[in-house]
Amino acid sequence: MKLIALLVGAIIISSVSACYFVEASSLEEKISSFLPNSFLTLFYLLFPKIFDKLKGNIENNLKEENETGNNSSEGAIEQNENISNEADEEINNESSEIENNSTDENISNEEITDEINSQNDENAFNDEQNENNSTEVSEEINESQDEVIENNSTGGAIEQNENISDETTEEINNESCEIENNSTEANEENLLEWAFLVYISGDNDLYEYAVNELNELLSINSYGIAILFDGALNNDSKLYILNNSITTIEKNELNMGSNSTLEEFILYAQEILRAKNYAIEFWGHGNGWAGTCLDKSSSDLLEIDEIKRALENKNISIIIFSSCNMGCIEVAYALRNCSKYMLASPCAMLATGLPHERIFARGFGNVEEVCWAIYEEYMSYYSYASPKFAIWNLSMFDEFIGQFSLFIDHIKNLSFWNARNESAINSQYIDLYSFANKINFSLPQIFYGNASIYFPLPLYYSKYYSNTDFAKDTLWDEFLKSLK
Repeated sequence: MKLIALLVGAIIISSVSACYFVEASSLEEKISSFLPNSFLTLFYLLFPKIFDKLKGNIENNLKEENETGNNSSEGAIEQNENISNEADEEINNESSEIENNSTDENISNEEITDEINSQNDENAFNDEQNENNSTEVSEEINESQDEVIENNSTGGAIEQNENISDETTEEINNESCEIENNSTEANEENLLEWAFLVYISGDNDLYEYAVNELNELLSINSYGIAILFDGALNNDSKLYILNNSITTIEKNELNMGSNSTLEEFILYAQEILRAKNYAIEFWGHGNGWAGTCLDKSSSDLLEIDEIKRALENKNISIIIFSSCNMGCIEVAYALRNCSKYMLASPCAMLATGLPHERIFARGFGNVEEVCWAIYEEYMSYYSYASPKFAIWNLSMFDEFIGQFSLFIDHIKNLSFWNARNESAINSQYIDLYSFANKINFSLPQIFYGNASIYFPLPLYYSKYYSNTDFAKDTLWDEFLKSLK
């Protein structure tokens, strides 16, 4: 009995001591849920070695179970992370591939979830963590898929919109081209077939004739005519535009012998009268290669070089001179790049000028037809005076210049004075082709009608002749200067 009492007292004391000094292990906590603490303490005091051995085995088992659970959880997490990385890589693939991969990934997630759930009974903490990780991975995968689908959808929409935009742009460009073509066609339809520019220099002793010429032009029932007029009176310069009505523009006193006056007139007239073809007529005193359109008030005249600069690149089809002596080869050669054709008289021209009413009554076709209308009406109108007039084809000078060098060499070996005098128009000019025929030399035909060349008697030779384009490009001036 004493022994039993001693054991009971020891148990009570040990139980109290254990409550304050012995920290409960996880094994003790599990056992204590089934056995009283006093019994656990008695068992521990009576059989400490057995208890420690049993405790160690149980704890090792629990440790292995925990490690297994952790490894499984880490494997699941690692697998989920790999799945997430795979999902990120699949973002760059096309939408159809992503949907297939998404299905495979969802199946894989289900397997992972089942595996995690199978471990939930062993470790609640790991179960909860795996569920959270699985949920996060699934959400990441779903978000990635949504982003991919959304991006691809947006990209597709953008691409589709770009295609639509490109098609719209092409349609707009096509429509613009059609509109531009239609506009061009409409503009061409609105262009006049012909516009005539008439440059009347009457500030000299031809004033009365200049006024008559102006009145004749103003009376013509036509359109597409621009007239720049300057008379002998102060400030009587005027610009007239005939286009179904007459518009008169007062001008300050003009110098008709100025290049700027001529060029300004051409530019303004072409702006107002838009036409497919332009013809320009110079009316006034003429002196062959020296120039035309004498302006007495300004003591000036239009030199040929000034006319050339004003007419270049102006879309002029026909140049007409209603002036004396302008039908010479020197004038035609200087203006060869300014127009297609030139009409002029190689000798004196009647002050009444061209018969404009009869010319305009003929109507206008192509360039050659207009040239012939002017030539025929002029020759017919002045038939009583045996007129001389010519149509020059300004595009044929290349062949002519080559032959002309041979022509000069041919003359040097001849006695040519009789032929020269018989072909003379006046003291300065001769009829070129009449002279060539008399010395039995054939020149290329570059005009129709009569044309002249400068061939003065030695006493009247002008030192300024060497400044002409024709003299510069041939040896004709050297030949003339050699004559005695």
